[in-house]
Amino acid sequence: MNAAARLKEIQDKVNESLQYSIDNLAALMDEESERLFDIRTRREAVRKEHEEVLAAAEKAEGEYRRARQTLLSAARSGDEAWEKEAYERAMNLMKIRGAFEEREKLLAAQAGELDREERRTERILRRTREMGNRFRVVLNLLNTSLDEEDPSSAFGLNGCGIGIRLAERESASLARDLHDGPIQKFSAAGLMIDLAAEYLSRGDFERAKTELARTRSHISDAMDEFRSFLFQLNPTGLKDGFE
Repeated sequence: MNAAARLKEIQDKVNESLQYSIDNLAALMDEESERLFDIRTRREAVRKEHEEVLAAAEKAEGEYRRARQTLLSAARSGDEAWEKEAYERAMNLMKIRGAFEEREKLLAAQAGELDREERRTERILRRTREMGNRFRVVLNLLNTSLDEEDPSSAFGLNGCGIGIRLAERESASLARDLHDGPIQKFSAAGLMIDLAAEYLSRGDFERAKTELARTRSHISDAMDEFRSFLFQLNPTGLKDGFE
């Protein structure tokens, strides 16, 4: 086997290994993206319930204070029946207030844990994207280099040509990914907004609210993908070159 054939065999094996790694990273990113969406959905639900519990706790606190004032008035009046009734009401409201406070603490803890989980998942996604982008750069550079008529000059006089070819490949890849990814999501978000407007015109506020929540999720996903594309335009370590 001559040197060119051996070099081509090595190229094929390296390509296969790199592509396998890129595919696995893409699958991991999909899983983590779904997990991030689930975390944000649960956090939004917890946030909403937390606000409702806070409002209910504040209302219960006000009623409890009024019940204590009523109990004080009943005690001063000497009316035992009224005093007993006022006491029982005050104790019941105190228990209700305590239950709301405990629930509020639990929801606050859940929200804090979901915030931490969201940050951890975002870090994993960023690192996964960075690793995948580096693999793509190496894969494209390797293929461009070994496609040269004189592989020994790949990193020498022909470096400028390689850079142009690599830039062309990355531009085509980014354009395709942008069209298939965030642009499609923004297009879908536009349709969802139109549908939400239709629901609002009918007075169906719950369905409009649900549709707007879906729209927000689509836009959030699209923005995450745009951030990934921005990183691909200038990935960490690019200035270090192939080595």
